[in-house]
Amino acid sequence: MQIQGSGRIVLPDAFLDDLPVYDLHPALLDAATQGLRGVGAEVVPYPYDAVRVHAPLEREIYAHTSKRRAGDETVHDIVVTNGPMIDVKVNNMNALGRAFTSVGAPITLTVTITSPDWAEFDTLEVFANTTPDPIAQNDSTLVPLTCWTSRTLANLDAKDPCKRAPMAPQAMTVQLANLPGGGGFRRYEATVTVTLDAQDIVTRAGASGTDAWLVFRARGDRAIFPLLLDGGTVDATTRPAIMSGDFAMLRTALTGKGVSAMAVTTPVFVDFDGGGYRAPFAP
Repeated sequence: MQIQGSGRIVLPDAFLDDLPVYDLHPALLDAATQGLRGVGAEVVPYPYDAVRVHAPLEREIYAHTSKRRAGDETVHDIVVTNGPMIDVKVNNMNALGRAFTSVGAPITLTVTITSPDWAEFDTLEVFANTTPDPIAQNDSTLVPLTCWTSRTLANLDAKDPCKRAPMAPQAMTVQLANLPGGGGFRRYEATVTVTLDAQDIVTRAGASGTDAWLVFRARGDRAIFPLLLDGGTVDATTRPAIMSGDFAMLRTALTGKGVSAMAVTTPVFVDFDGGGYRAPFAP
């Protein structure tokens, strides 16, 4: 089945100065797919598996778009985030929202996390076939199956989700990279190879089958400054660093304060028994 749409799109005068900056202005690109979503559909941005640029977009464009559906199912590769973005691939194919078969062998996923320098992350967690379980009274911490972190492994707090995971935490390198094009923009980047087999999956008691869903979460431990603050972010300790504008001082002062960076993905579905993916909670 194929859904199609077309229309004329004009960038408002207030944003004309953006055109020399972008070959593909994000507002024009987003508007080009609006007609495919329908009334009441998702309001999150659509991802693009590949883009071929023939020429920069002008102020006024005409868009013709189509959306293919496999049977009655539409792939939903969604990341809910306040800064970081998570990309997951299997054999160089986009994996979020999709099902993969891996019988008698592990599945290997390549996870790439990127985030602007104001939303620092330091941990990647993988959740599989479980629902949140408190690890202490009045504590709703999510315990992952496994995790990677740039924090010092030996110094992880006993209640850190990575410390409570069934599989031992592993080290991850997060780099602060300069972006091309000038302007001094930077972002945090990390790539992790995740390899899991059916025996690694911890499934809730009573669930049948060996298939698995995998959800990925990236998180940090520093306030997203100056975008997301809470009542305790600006105090006598942090104010001097904030007023200085010094990046290193801000990182130190905002650790453990404010609203930290976080992103959560839609699941990747893994058919480990070869019978087609079946939800692990199904009877």
